[in-house]
Amino acid sequence: MFSLLAIAIAAAVSEAGFTGRAPNPDLTAFGSLLASLLFASAILERALDVWLSLAMGGKADELDGEIRALKSKLDTLATDGTRVQVKATADAELKSVQARRTEHSSSTRRMALPGALLGGLAISAVGLRALEPLFQPFDATWASSPQAPWFVAVDVLFTGALLAGGSDGIHWIVALYRDWMDKNRSTRN
Repeated sequence: MFSLLAIAIAAAVSEAGFTGRAPNPDLTAFGSLLASLLFASAILERALDVWLSLAMGGKADELDGEIRALKSKLDTLATDGTRVQVKATADAELKSVQARRTEHSSSTRRMALPGALLGGLAISAVGLRALEPLFQPFDATWASSPQAPWFVAVDVLFTGALLAGGSDGIHWIVALYRDWMDKNRSTRN
């Protein structure tokens, strides 16, 4: 399915006469770009965390309190030689509350992802882009080509998704970039 989609897109691009853009040979600002993306993603994560805490935090705190109380009860039961049945009942109750806590966490993540994607798209739409800095600046000919709006749209979508993925993914890219820079620095010296 994806292969057919890729072939159809390649055929449409070829038919439209799209021309490529040259990579930007001056990638010295790439580290700054990654830092900007990391910072924006961290801000987005924190903002979502605040909103989700307002919406879902009370239930999470309640479940966490129940888990702590049941663990404490089980610790007490383990030391006082209580019957096996009482311990088994308390253990089953703990597992049930832990399952409800896991479901609550999953529900919260399902709520967070659309919000993160919308936030990432909004940040990207107002100007923070991941792909644009990697290429030569637009020239007048390319900017007026039919490819330019497609490039901007893909850049906005890609950057929005990258930001929605969170700072961990961007941090991974930063680590790769840092390792590459260190390796190149050591071969030049």
